[in-house]
Amino acid sequence: MIIAVIGSGNVGGALAQRFIQAGHTVLVGARFPLSEKSVKLAGKIGKDFGPG
Repeated sequence: MIIAVIGSGNVGGALAQRFIQAGHTVLVGARFPLSEKSVKLAGKIGKDFGPG
């Protein structure tokens, strides 16, 4: 299943990680995709933020 999570903060990040652990494809939307929090989440879930 493809799941979209809006926000890369504490709640959004936790949800994204749990959904990935459950085997889902997760898209994360963030207001500031290059912020420290967003980049840290990208490292945790193993994906890179960026256009395209």
